[in-house]
Amino acid sequence: MEKDNQINRIKFIKLIKRLKRLKRLKKTVKTLWAGAVSISGAGEAYQRLRHVRSGKTCGVILTYHRVVPRSQLPKEALQDTIQATIQDTLQEALQVVSLPGIVVCEESFEAQMRLLAREFDPIALDEFVSALANRVPLPRKCVVVTFDDGWQDNYLFAFPILKSYAVPATVFLTTGYVGTTKKIFWQESLVFLIKSLQKRLYEIRRRSRGDTSGDKEKLLHFFSAKGLAYLFPQLEKAISGRDAVSELIEILKGVDKMQVNCLIEALDEYLGHPGFPYSQNSFLGWEQIREMSGSNVTFGSHSATHGLLTELDDDDLYRELSTSKTAIEDKLKFTVNTLAYPNGNFDNRVIRAAKDAGYTGAVSTIAGVNDGHTDPFALRRINIHEGKSTGPNGSFSSSLFSTYVAGLL
Repeated sequence: MEKDNQINRIKFIKLIKRLKRLKRLKKTVKTLWAGAVSISGAGEAYQRLRHVRSGKTCGVILTYHRVVPRSQLPKEALQDTIQATIQDTLQEALQVVSLPGIVVCEESFEAQMRLLAREFDPIALDEFVSALANRVPLPRKCVVVTFDDGWQDNYLFAFPILKSYAVPATVFLTTGYVGTTKKIFWQESLVFLIKSLQKRLYEIRRRSRGDTSGDKEKLLHFFSAKGLAYLFPQLEKAISGRDAVSELIEILKGVDKMQVNCLIEALDEYLGHPGFPYSQNSFLGWEQIREMSGSNVTFGSHSATHGLLTELDDDDLYRELSTSKTAIEDKLKFTVNTLAYPNGNFDNRVIRAAKDAGYTGAVSTIAGVNDGHTDPFALRRINIHEGKSTGPNGSFSSSLFSTYVAGLL
């Protein structure tokens, strides 16, 4: 048995190494492609052509969520570069617990804003939406910066950089979370608990030379007693790596919210109620929001509770959209014009409700570039995370980031 466990452990390590080499290869190919586009001038030529063909009405909207110090960056965010071993990931302090696909480190964000200020034409979202609606010509390299959710690190780390480079931005607030200190999205709770479970299993594997079957069997019995056995295969897969965690979250978005809460409560109980790191995962307060609003930062709605708008009945849908809009307007004394759909979920009914609530435009999670033909309530965006500007050696790549911003990757 011990020999079999050792063989399985060796196979597992070899598999992880192969996957890491594949990720680095993909990153290298993308970086080389971006460099070729930059050196050849193909990116500039494409943007000029696109600008003319759109009637000078095209522009890119970037999506950010979180900006954190490099020391707090989830190690998984660096696993397609030369950094971060499995042990590093599991032994890191459980601080910032968002998925790597929504996190950028402070140094990378500064390099990105410096590049946008120097080589692109950043404008405010309200100006962009108004220009599209009225067919007003936009700058050739027009770009809009947006933030979803309203994390406190937007104020602590992103805001000083935005001011420094005079880049306007719009932050979409989930008003039910503004100013709270012990409230968090269920996705972050789940990531934290899975990381805690991974850490426990890693310690067991290290002590028992690779055998964690006993603990997994206990976990299965525990989940069965809670009526959650049907979720165990997905959970077991999620424990194995970051991509599987993302898959589990996507699956749970379609599950009844009570069942999701039961899963989180069960994991929390099984792990002995580990303390969630709220201080590194909190939301903006109204005083911070007021200060930002006086310095080239505007605010839009991300709903009141971050629920999936397409799953709500008509009354709850309107309430989600109108109460969040009114809350921001009452606190900041200006009109809120734009909405970001939570999770990007919307349909014609949601669009009608957004119009009825008084919005003039809304951003989605659909990737792409906008032009005068784009529906102002289905604006496309390009999601930015650490990997979108980091080359295979872990350093900032201006050509890679520029190619993403140009919509060529």
